[in-house]
Formats: sequence, C-alpha cells, structure tokens
Amino acid sequence: MVLEDKLPGFGKVQSQGKVFYTTPEAARAIQSHPYTIGYLPLNVALKSGLKVLRIDGQSPHEYVAQDTEYPFTVPFYLVYRENPAGAVRCFLDFLSGDKIKRRLQAEGVRPASW
Repeated sequence: MVLEDKLPGFGKVQSQGKVFYTTPEAARAIQSHPYTIGYLPLNVALKSGLKVLRIDGQSPHEYVAQDTEYPFTVPFYLVYRENPAGAVRCFLDFLSGDKIKRRLQAEGVRPASW
C-alpha cells in the first residue's frame, strides 16, 4: 500500500477504522474527528477545507495542474459497449471536449486523455 511505503510507521498503526459508503459521509467524519486519515476525491477534500497530504514532496494540486505524477491516485473508468451510438456517443463526445476538461480541472479533477 502506498501509505505504508511512503509514511514510516504507518503500517504499525492499529486500525480504529470505520467504512463509510458515501463520499459526503466520509468527508463529514474526517472533518469531525481529529487525527483522522481518510481518502476522498481531491475536489471534495478541498471544498471541505481538509488538509491534503504531500507525498514525497508532491502535492496533488500540482498533479492536477501539471503533467506530474502524484503517487496516490485512483483512475475512474467509463465502461461502455463497442461502437456506442445515440445518447451514449453524445455523452462520450461531451466528456472528451475541452470545455469539460477545463471544468474538471477547476474542480480539482485531472481530465483523462482520450
């Protein structure tokens, strides 16, 4: 696990964990419990006023803004059938446009390369 590799002693911490099944629920829990470590989408963490960790001196903000590598990311995939048409094709075209890529970046999400 990245955290165990990058943060000395992290693997020795005894779990006091709880699983949250929605992003807003996880954000509220992290906000309301001191010393909590959690995983959220960057844009949610930023909007919630939470501190985002630097790993190896690399900030996720820099990862989003530039072509750099942040060591802790999770890709999001869209899955669809071969040769999409109709509304699916329109949606995929929308997602590959420059306007949505700029909007995603403004929200703290790194746009995908198509």
